[in-house]
Amino acid sequence: MTDTNSQWIEMNLQRQRKMLEDKQKQKRHQSAGSVRTTSTAMSMNSMKDYPTFDNSLPFSISDNSSVSVSMNTPLIPTQDPIAQPRMQSMPRQQPQQVQESLISIGDYPDNDINAKLSKVNLTSCVVSDDEDEDKRSYADSPWNTDVVADRIPSEVLPDYNFIKNNLAKFVEDPAVEHCLYKCSITRQKSGVDKGMFPTYFLHLEEFDTDKRQKIFLLAARKRKKSTTANYLLSTDPTNLSREGEGYCAKVRSNALGTQFTVYDSGQNPKKTTNHAAIRQELAAVIYETNVLGFKGPRKMTIVMPGIEPPTENRPAVRCPVRPIQDKHTLLERYRLNDLDSLKILSNKSPQWNDETQSYVLNFHGRVTQASVKNFQIIHQSSPEYIVMQFGRISDDEFTMDFRYPLSAVQAFGIAMTSFHGKLACE
Repeated sequence: MTDTNSQWIEMNLQRQRKMLEDKQKQKRHQSAGSVRTTSTAMSMNSMKDYPTFDNSLPFSISDNSSVSVSMNTPLIPTQDPIAQPRMQSMPRQQPQQVQESLISIGDYPDNDINAKLSKVNLTSCVVSDDEDEDKRSYADSPWNTDVVADRIPSEVLPDYNFIKNNLAKFVEDPAVEHCLYKCSITRQKSGVDKGMFPTYFLHLEEFDTDKRQKIFLLAARKRKKSTTANYLLSTDPTNLSREGEGYCAKVRSNALGTQFTVYDSGQNPKKTTNHAAIRQELAAVIYETNVLGFKGPRKMTIVMPGIEPPTENRPAVRCPVRPIQDKHTLLERYRLNDLDSLKILSNKSPQWNDETQSYVLNFHGRVTQASVKNFQIIHQSSPEYIVMQFGRISDDEFTMDFRYPLSAVQAFGIAMTSFHGKLACE
């Protein structure tokens, strides 16, 4: 049976390769190349407020039927439907040319699938959507501006000095608007029991220096004596316990691992009479059955508290959600459609690409390996505005980029839910 599957996969890959080669030959006769570039003057004038990621990432998912998925929407910072006025002015990242590359993503029954893809040169094929981009109308875009197909909108750089000096405040507060925080997550499995209970480290990538550096933000580890998934988050990587000074949040799941709640460091309402000390719910994550069948991308819904607009005396803050009864929790309010002062986010669905005969999502070079854990989070009313993206770059390394209205704790908590197994969704 394994030989039959391997032969079928090999034949299918050869067929896809031939289709791509034929398509590229046709395009070479029609244009000078498959990746469009713009002049320096045009780039600086029309995209001076725009930075970039690098590559696009299609991913395929298979269980005897080859379905692929990749992402094709930029992270756009302007006029998002959940934004507040700009809070600070920081240096901007410079625009770069973007080239799209075809990379397979997903969990395959054949462990050698990546090697086979490499043999047929699928990983080096260049895919361009220039023709589709040229025909696309941006009149209905929430920003209503011309967008160059090979450019990604630029972002305000994070205030790295403030983050280093005010780590606890930074990880808990909503992200600064118009600012994209590019982070990495490292999973450490070394040690006696870390194979079962690995430690996760979140670092912010620093881009305003000649030498690329990383700033530690948070660490997380699954609690050992817990009947359901229970992760502790801390700003102190040396003391991942509830008693540690750096303890700032926890992530807890239901028995099936399909519903998660992110709490701050407050107390259980059953164990305190002080209302101000009761824990806040920072986010709830709901996973549903795969949208594309077996081993396909999982459907995610994120429920989070709304944001109070800034005033003269303070920046934007989250509306506190401190439920005392179950009916007031984020999960139960979502089930009952009681959504006042709440924000609903979801993962971005892949789009069909005729050129690659696959479903595609564009991670702009930030994700490079196949995994059903990979996802992008959007606001339902504006799919162009990517609030968060997460994906694999090696066996134990992942990227996690987030922006307003999420905080670092919320984004890291959401990422933790993706690491936990979900048998009901497989």
